[in-house]
Amino acid sequence: MFFQGGLGNQLFQWSFAKYVEIQTGMAFKFSDFLLKVKLPRVTKRDLELMELLENSDLISNIDSIYRLTSLKLNKDKKNLIDDSNFLNMKNFYGFQNYLGFFQSHRYIDEIWNTLVANIQKLDVFKSLDEKGNHNYISAHLRLGDYLLDSKTSKHHGVVSINYIVDGLKSLRDQTSISKVKIVTDSSKYVSEYVEALNQQKFSVEVISSDSKQDFHTLVNSSGIVISNSSYSWWAGYYSNKLFGTKIVSPFPWFRDISIEPKFLIPSSWLRIDR
Repeated sequence: MFFQGGLGNQLFQWSFAKYVEIQTGMAFKFSDFLLKVKLPRVTKRDLELMELLENSDLISNIDSIYRLTSLKLNKDKKNLIDDSNFLNMKNFYGFQNYLGFFQSHRYIDEIWNTLVANIQKLDVFKSLDEKGNHNYISAHLRLGDYLLDSKTSKHHGVVSINYIVDGLKSLRDQTSISKVKIVTDSSKYVSEYVEALNQQKFSVEVISSDSKQDFHTLVNSSGIVISNSSYSWWAGYYSNKLFGTKIVSPFPWFRDISIEPKFLIPSSWLRIDR
């Protein structure tokens, strides 16, 4: 399994590996090589799941390069599970390479009790096992490279002001809460969102702290409007699973609806045009 992306994507990849292990009995090895190399137009990330791994779980850079080169040259594609075939259980047996993002709630639902007992070892999930009486609703605004990098913006794009406003209005209708915490990676770009919310009589606070604190702010709220971000997805999924929190999610997830991930969004979540 090759890790790619930030915390949220790494959690999807690790979780899918655990699912396949449970289904087949196969033991997984992981590669952090793609996190180490500098790739054009790709934000460099750290491996954020070390609490879930042993050093012996990681394959060497040399082994990683060999496997990736074989895949690139189409010599080993018959042994590849990726985003095009990962939901087909019959494909799991005998396959040696897993390279994708594996974004689906279906397999996570099946092994949630096993997963949650492990992911709570991660620092970002600690102290989140009890729901406090937090009288606010929240929205996650992933901006940064989604806004400023042309390639990332073309693929992901940012959610609109209307999406955030409509999502929070829906949560206010359900919870009678008007206090909002906007969690963002780029606080200097949120003024138009805040102004639109103020016009709708919301009381708004902008939060832009560290990864753990931002995550806790989202999870501990009484309702979350997530962005099209895997970090945001995990905050919504975790809070919904443990506390029954109301979740609003954007549609489509990517700008191009033709590549919409299958079964990413649970049916109980409200979807609003982004």
